[in-house]
Amino acid sequence: MSLFVGIDLGTSAVKVLVLRDDGTTVAKTSAGYPLKHPAPDRTEQAVDDWWSALGAATREAMTHVDANDVEAVALSGQLNGLVLLDDDLEPIEDAWIWLDQRGAELATRLERDHGDTYRRTVVNPANPIYVGVKLAWLQRERPDLAPQIAHVLLAKDVLNLRLTGVLATDHSDASCSLLYDVRSGGWDPRLLEIAGISRHVVPQVFPSDAVIGHVTPDAARHTGLPTGVPVVAGAGDVAALALGTGAVDVGTYAVTLGTAGHVITIADEVTDGGYDKIWQMRHPVPDRVIRLGLVMSGGLCLQWFARSFANEGADPTDATYARVLEAAERAPAGSRGVTFLPFLEGAATPFQDPGLTATFTGLRTQHGLGDAARAVLEGVAYNVRDSISLLESLGRPVGTVRLSEGGSRSPLWSQIIADVLQKPVVTLKERDSSALGAALLARQTTASASLGEEVGRLLHGIEEAWYEPSKGSSDIYEDAYGRYRRLVGVLQDRA
Repeated sequence: MSLFVGIDLGTSAVKVLVLRDDGTTVAKTSAGYPLKHPAPDRTEQAVDDWWSALGAATREAMTHVDANDVEAVALSGQLNGLVLLDDDLEPIEDAWIWLDQRGAELATRLERDHGDTYRRTVVNPANPIYVGVKLAWLQRERPDLAPQIAHVLLAKDVLNLRLTGVLATDHSDASCSLLYDVRSGGWDPRLLEIAGISRHVVPQVFPSDAVIGHVTPDAARHTGLPTGVPVVAGAGDVAALALGTGAVDVGTYAVTLGTAGHVITIADEVTDGGYDKIWQMRHPVPDRVIRLGLVMSGGLCLQWFARSFANEGADPTDATYARVLEAAERAPAGSRGVTFLPFLEGAATPFQDPGLTATFTGLRTQHGLGDAARAVLEGVAYNVRDSISLLESLGRPVGTVRLSEGGSRSPLWSQIIADVLQKPVVTLKERDSSALGAALLARQTTASASLGEEVGRLLHGIEEAWYEPSKGSSDIYEDAYGRYRRLVGVLQDRA
């Protein structure tokens, strides 16, 4: 029985999914790691923590299958994690991950000075999320580090390095770095110059399903994978989730609610519209482009609320989440006038304002846990609607929205999203869409058809539950969404 291992390096945990050749998931495991906040505007993670978690999760997964049946491995990973390596291929510092905002002020200056270059090549403006901005900040603020840098890698790629000994990346991950020409493909000399690095420190770029190396003996001992198993280049988590949700055809829409929220649609070319509001990146399927609306704090909002208000500051358990969601279900649509702005880590699409903060408004003594909890779910749904509306204006109208990742496990949240969007929503049987997408890339090493054809065939019938907009919800949520947008405007005016 041929098996394929997909590994997703997320913001809070690594997930391992083992896929059978027929598309059936036969094992899933995970292992977590902490976020580090050495300063209010900085968010980092240790590469060694990633590697330890990958080893633990993969070893556990191999106890559920015959490891000798593994045919290939692929990784997906959080976008825009900056990993700096020295001559010995060791990390110089902890990784600066996508949530890091130390370059917020610099991003504004870079856009002012180089906006024409970004528009022509990246098709996205400077943003502190980007590796390119982080590198430019480093050159200005940490000149002590610059001479030590021998290699710059993205998050998943440092784990591929430890698996294979090979320095490599893929087009989807590279295209989100602010160092890559999204229109023509490849590292762009001018973008590298703006970031202050030379071409020799960035890795070679491969197609997502290309074999870049093989599991080394040391990596095999750490992971439980067989020595010599092929490892493919993999993809950034957004590109992988596009595969895992079956979003390969032009006009498909998908939403995922993990730590962040991702709202994607598939196009066949980049667009100059929405330049300062959406992201555009290469799809693992050739001649496809992903247009992305980013909800900076998706599932993170629910996690934060459950920890802060229902579990005395401790990480929420399944029982905590159940209690919070049960309370939210008892509250009416619109949360009796309570509104939550879901900007715990700043705002991305469509506001592109890292200075925006989360807030509750409309609270009175008659409100309780359920009203506030439902307002959190609705606030995230309103931000999803922001992205859907913008993406629709740039391309094809929405038919049905595919919903995946952790937030889709809640029938209440799934229904709220259908009601807020006034669109049908379908949840998927396999919710770990990025890990599934990685496994599908690994499977491509033995496939005879194209990647798009294989994904379409294997994921036929992946729908689990359908949610139609509730009767009578339209007017309630039109009023509530309007209130949310007015409140965003008030906060922006005060900034």
